[in-house]
Amino acid sequence: MTTVDARGDVCPIPLMKAKEAIKNLNGAGDVEVLVDNEIAVQNLEKMAGQMGYGAESSKTEEKTWKVVLHVSGQEKSAEEIPADGIIYLEAMLKQVRKRFRVLQISRVYNR
Repeated sequence: MTTVDARGDVCPIPLMKAKEAIKNLNGAGDVEVLVDNEIAVQNLEKMAGQMGYGAESSKTEEKTWKVVLHVSGQEKSAEEIPADGIIYLEAMLKQVRKRFRVLQISRVYNR
């Protein structure tokens, strides 16, 4: 099993890392992706569904999820996995807004 640690990464980076790991399998195998946000879990599961991969996800710690992608080698090629799109842009926008709010709050308290 190949493990990809995408904790701390904002979508679409976890998808891109998973795509690269799947490409490196050169056929069948499992790719375990560790992420720290639910948006990444949802996007990985959506990608798995689009590509015909099996997928299992579980929360392993307070802010850590494990998504295991089961690749049989008969699905679409890794090059066909979408690495962008509205769902990914929405997730990125949500993360940017969240970070912007944190910056605004810290400015107020650091004056």
